[in-house]
Amino acid sequence: MNTRRLLLLLVPIAIISGCSFSSNESQAVKFLYEYMDAADRGDYDEKFFRENVRVSLRAREEMGWNVPEDIFMHFVLPVRVNNERLDSFRVTYYDELKERVAGMSMREAALEINHWCYEHVTYTPTDSRTSSPLATMRNAEGRCGEESVFTVAAMRAVGIPARQVYTPRWAHTDDNHAWVEVWTDEQWHFLGACEPEAELDMAWFNEPAARAMLMHTLVYGDYKGDEDVIKKTATYTEINVIGNYVRTRQNIVTVLDEEGTPVPGAGVNFCIYNYGEFYPAVTLETDAEGKAILHSGMGDMLVWAELDGVFGIGLLTTDDDSYEVCELEVVLDRIDEDIFSVNVDVNPPAPGFIPGGTSDEAVALNNVRLAHEDSLRTAYTSSFPSYETALEMLSVPDSLADRAARQVCDARGNWRAVKSFVEKMGYPAVRLLEVLSRKDLRDTPLYVLEDALKGYEDSFSDEEMEFVLNPRIAMEFIRPYRSEIRKAIGRNPGAEGIIRWTLSNISVSDELNPRGLQATPTGTLRTKTADAVSRDIFVVAALRTYGYKARLDVLTGKAQYMPEGGEEWMDIWTTKEEETSEKGWLSLYSVPGEGILDDPEYYRHFTLSKLEGGQRRLLEFEGGDATEMGSGVTAKDFSRRFALEEGVYLLTSGNRMASGAVLARMVTFIIKPGQVTTVQLILREQEEEVKVIGAMDPEMNYLSPTGETSILSSVGRGYFLVAVLGRGDEPTTHVLRRLAALKDQLAAWGRPILLLRPIASKSKEYPSSETTFDGASLFSLPAGFTEGEWSNQLLYGIDTDSQVRKMLCEGTHTKFRRLPVIAICDSFGHIVYLSVGYNTSLEGQLASVLGKLE
Repeated sequence: MNTRRLLLLLVPIAIISGCSFSSNESQAVKFLYEYMDAADRGDYDEKFFRENVRVSLRAREEMGWNVPEDIFMHFVLPVRVNNERLDSFRVTYYDELKERVAGMSMREAALEINHWCYEHVTYTPTDSRTSSPLATMRNAEGRCGEESVFTVAAMRAVGIPARQVYTPRWAHTDDNHAWVEVWTDEQWHFLGACEPEAELDMAWFNEPAARAMLMHTLVYGDYKGDEDVIKKTATYTEINVIGNYVRTRQNIVTVLDEEGTPVPGAGVNFCIYNYGEFYPAVTLETDAEGKAILHSGMGDMLVWAELDGVFGIGLLTTDDDSYEVCELEVVLDRIDEDIFSVNVDVNPPAPGFIPGGTSDEAVALNNVRLAHEDSLRTAYTSSFPSYETALEMLSVPDSLADRAARQVCDARGNWRAVKSFVEKMGYPAVRLLEVLSRKDLRDTPLYVLEDALKGYEDSFSDEEMEFVLNPRIAMEFIRPYRSEIRKAIGRNPGAEGIIRWTLSNISVSDELNPRGLQATPTGTLRTKTADAVSRDIFVVAALRTYGYKARLDVLTGKAQYMPEGGEEWMDIWTTKEEETSEKGWLSLYSVPGEGILDDPEYYRHFTLSKLEGGQRRLLEFEGGDATEMGSGVTAKDFSRRFALEEGVYLLTSGNRMASGAVLARMVTFIIKPGQVTTVQLILREQEEEVKVIGAMDPEMNYLSPTGETSILSSVGRGYFLVAVLGRGDEPTTHVLRRLAALKDQLAAWGRPILLLRPIASKSKEYPSSETTFDGASLFSLPAGFTEGEWSNQLLYGIDTDSQVRKMLCEGTHTKFRRLPVIAICDSFGHIVYLSVGYNTSLEGQLASVLGKLE
């Protein structure tokens, strides 16, 4: 049976027949179910989708936008944007948003709704699980993926076609980004989500987007627009919209066997170097002539092609960006066991800028609005209890107060639920909250938390709290599941019986869930159908329901459980003919002077992948710092051995230059059971290039003359120099004189220079809110220091409690932190130069780095 027929069999009969629906409503709901992932079928009922459809049709009628049928069906009607938890956002906020944009054109309404979004949500880094629009709004913050989901939901609520656009990885820096496109005036325009500008097609990322290799969006259903389709599944169409932003290049990859014959049906990964790996941004299948074709930006991409366990590697590159076509032949000539080492030089697209703008007057008026909207959002978030406030309001024993207060203040908009939970359940509640993530604290309802502790016994160990009572298994949203699982399975059949029940009752088909949405255990139970990951989540939940320790292993992703009385985790799906993979040990070592940092970081300088049948599976060290196999060894502690399953592995390392180019290296090695394998970790160097030596947070605050201000909001996008100095001492005077000597070169460089003086927040010198201060009051500036063109680049402030100094030193693993500290950074958080303490070579070093950055 094909996938489309199977999906239609799962559609409720009432929807197919059209009973109790108007004609348009019936058709719309049927469209949603026809292309719905299996996970959504189980986790949300028909009533939920019907209510959202009715609001969409109401908006279409009442707003009066002239939106074609196909655009409406694909970019307004769907509730799902990406992989977020769905909620009733549009049902809840349609009337408010409708009133907000009454009488406006669609373009004006899109700009206005983005202002509404900014009033409620601002950017904050979070974990990779995407919260729902309502949860993002309740907590007033989210990462770019959550801000864009939230903004798309708001646009669609009033009938404006909108979609989330992702660059899965930037090519010139270790990061990615998501934003929003809206359909107005019969074409697509972009905007920064919760980042309102005075006009469409304006955003802080106009410059980095010009260096992108790929931009894509997932369109609900079988979309037949004229954009570049790179993937079609049973539920969505993936399109590449890079051509809407920059000049593109057609990449033609021909895959050959060792005899030179074209190979049809091979998988071709087009890979962008980012976060210490060659990330497979797009995977295409070769046609009958062995060709795979992709349009991209003008930079380099690694190609990894594979078929039936045999693979080959190549690099898509051109001498300059004038080439409109780049052709590459890749020969399938390697298998997993073929040990190899290869150096790869990767160049991103050249710097550029996507044109767009408006008048200075419009920008100034928009900035005034932003300041007001900041105050509205701040007024809301100020109602969240601080740690001190939580301590005062909590009714818990003194012995529990500190830990409970920390959880309550971390819960932000969900603080009332967390407060009620700890007050009602006491010590067990605090123990449970401490194994949950911050995001779980912020979007998990009280009834879900309470359900997790039903039957709790004080004798539970920390391990049992994490692997039995913990309601979080992977990235699914949390909802109660124990009672429904007990009702379905019955009396405890034992761990093996639970596993057999799952195999017999839950059918697995990844085709029914091509987005990889992680269904809840109850959703899987209702449909009895799941993708492999959702099935694994279910079996872990079922084992925990009956008191067995179970988990999805953070490194391998495998479902595992701890047999009664056992001390080692067992893979759940191991058959009688197979045994759990044996372990060996890996020790990464370095040779001083051979391209190595003191403390290389996972996901930044290197990654490990396991080769399985010619394909790579990245080892997911959570946060780059997860303990491995219970050994207490972290991914950062690369010089100590740590356990890995037997098999063939790929070590990828890279040294990113300030230009965005990367000097990468790939080497394979074998882990054998019971043996230690040693592998040299090398970060290739190139002296003539400025390289990235560390990381910092451009959102870090300092005290400016106008109050608490982020570095980024002061210096803008691009490079900047920051110096944390003393006052009147010789090292500080030396730095100020060296900077003055370079002022012509600094003026030609044209970037901001932020001078900070560290003052403790409790110091008598600390300025009050009424105090104004400038360079003269903070530093003993040399005569003539502020003269010349460069004076407009100078910014002054206070590094409260030395937070900026600490960040710069920690970001480069510098233990010596004596003032002055001078760094050159960029707005993506890269540090490309650092000087700490008295440095007689400062002027020459700065001149050299500035010359390479010009």
